[in-house]
Amino acid sequence: MVLLMLLQLGFVMSDLPIHCAHFQVVGTWLFDFTELTHDNRENCGYHHPDSNQFHFDKYEYAFKKINSKEMELLAPNIIRDTNGDNIGTWTMVYDEGLELTLTQSAKDLKLFAYMSYSPKQGTALKSLDVSDYISHCDATRIGWFRSTAPQYGCFRGKKTTTKSFAPREGLSLSHKNHMRMNSRTHWHQGYVTRIHNDNDEEFFEPDSSFVETINRDIKSTWKATVHKQFIGKKMKHMHALLGRRRYRRILPDGQKRVAVEPAEISLLDITDSYSLPKQLDWRNVSGVNYMNPVMNQGACGSCYAVAAMDAFAVRLDYAKVQASKYDELLQYPSRLTKFSAQDVLSCSSQNQGCDGGYGFLMSKWSEDVGLVPDRCAPFTDADAACTSLKLQGCNMGGTRYRAANHRYVGGFYGASDENSIRAELVKNGPVVMSFEPKEDFMYYKDGIYKSGPNKIHQEWEQVDHAVLLIGYGVEKEQAYWTLQNSWGDDWGEDGYFRMARGIDESGCESIVVAAEVVEETANAVLDSFIKEH
Repeated sequence: MVLLMLLQLGFVMSDLPIHCAHFQVVGTWLFDFTELTHDNRENCGYHHPDSNQFHFDKYEYAFKKINSKEMELLAPNIIRDTNGDNIGTWTMVYDEGLELTLTQSAKDLKLFAYMSYSPKQGTALKSLDVSDYISHCDATRIGWFRSTAPQYGCFRGKKTTTKSFAPREGLSLSHKNHMRMNSRTHWHQGYVTRIHNDNDEEFFEPDSSFVETINRDIKSTWKATVHKQFIGKKMKHMHALLGRRRYRRILPDGQKRVAVEPAEISLLDITDSYSLPKQLDWRNVSGVNYMNPVMNQGACGSCYAVAAMDAFAVRLDYAKVQASKYDELLQYPSRLTKFSAQDVLSCSSQNQGCDGGYGFLMSKWSEDVGLVPDRCAPFTDADAACTSLKLQGCNMGGTRYRAANHRYVGGFYGASDENSIRAELVKNGPVVMSFEPKEDFMYYKDGIYKSGPNKIHQEWEQVDHAVLLIGYGVEKEQAYWTLQNSWGDDWGEDGYFRMARGIDESGCESIVVAAEVVEETANAVLDSFIKEH
C-alpha cells in the first residue's frame, strides 16, 4: 500500500517550480550589472531562507544598472565575447539556475541566478494556491555576482538571439532527438505543475509483503527490512526524508527529452582508471576514520546541507593531516571538524531551508559567506529563524573557514562519470552525490542497492535526495559506491548504504558536487556572515 502511495508522488530536491534544460539556454545573452563596490554580499531582493512565495510578493528589488555585457553561451560550457574570444565557462545548476565564471577580466567574476518563471495564467501568487507555472528559459531572475577581490553585486540576463540547436563540434550533449515546435517561444519555456498530496496526515504503513519479496529474490543484491524508526511517522515525514516533490516537471506536446551521447574514452581515461585504487573508504584511510557520526535529518528536508557540511569537514581534516597540522587527529578522533548545517538551512538565500536545496548552491553560499562551527548553530530539525541563531555571541575560534572552488565534478552539470568521480574521491575526499530514490529505498537493510536496469543518460535527470559519497569497492564482481545517509545510524548499514556503481543507478552519477575548504583572513569576508545573519 505505502509503495503505491510513494510511487504516485515522485520527489524533487528543491521547492521552486522551475524547469529549464541546457539546450534552451544555449545562445547569445545580454547581462546587466549593478555596481561592483559592495564589501559584503548583497541579498539582491531575496529572503533567507528562500521560498517560492517570496519571489512573488509585493517587494521589488531596486535594480540599478551600471553596465551591460553581451556574451554567447556555447554547448557544452564555453562562454565567448562579441569578438569570439573565450572568456569563461558556464553550467546549468540542475534545471533551476545558471552559473557563469568569467576569467578574462581585471576582476574574475562568478555569477549565479535562478531562471525566470511566473504563474501560468499571470495571476498574482496568493499563499501557495497557484499550481501551474511557466519557466522563461530565455531570461534570469535577479541574481548575485562576486569578484575575486571580493566585492559583490547583482545582475540579470536576457537571451537576445535564437540559433539552431544543432550540435557544435565537440558537443557532448546531443539535441538530435528534439522535434521543432511551430512557435519559437516554446523553445524557451519549461512547464511545472504542483502535485497535491492528500495523504500527508496519514500514517506510514509498512509493506511487509514487499520486504519478503525482496529477501526471497535470489538475484537481488540487497536485503530489505521494516525500520522501526519509521513506525508511527506520518507520510509528510516520509516524503521529507526523500526530498518530497511539490512540483512536477512536464514536457510540452511533441517535446522529447534530450539523450546524452556517451563520452569518448581516451587512452588517458583508461590510464587514470587503472591508476586509481580498487577500493576506498574514508572511514579508514591510512588507519584514520575521518567521518563524523551519522546524523538524523528528521522531518526537515536538509539532506543537501548535511551532506555538504560533512564533505567539507572531512576534506579540511584530511588536508590538515597531509600538511602535518593535525597530527593529534590520529590519537583524538573527537577533534574532527564539524560545520553547521543549521546555519545554511536558516540563513542561505540561495536555498529553501527545510523545503530543500542543492549541494552546489549550498557550497556557493558557503564560499561567499563562510562556514560556521556546529557548536555555534547545532541542528534543530526545524526551520529556525536566521536571526535566532545568535552567532555573534558564539566563540567562532581563532581560524575562520569558507568553501572554495565549488563545482560539479566533470566541470559542469551532466559531465561527471565513474572515473572522474573516483578520481575526485581519492584526491580530495568525499563529495555530495544526489539520486532519485525509488519507492523501495525506504526498506534498505544491507547489500548493494540496485533498483533496475541501467539508466539512459539524458540532458537532465531527476534527482531527489542528497547523500555523502565516501568510497567505492567491489563485492562478488558487483562494483558499488559507499554512501552515508542522514536517516540515523539505525538505518541501513549503520547509517550507510552501498549502491551499484558505473551504471548511473538512480541517476546518481549525473550530479556530483565538490568544493575545497580554505582559511580566510580578509576581514571583510570574515565578517560577512555576521552581517548576512
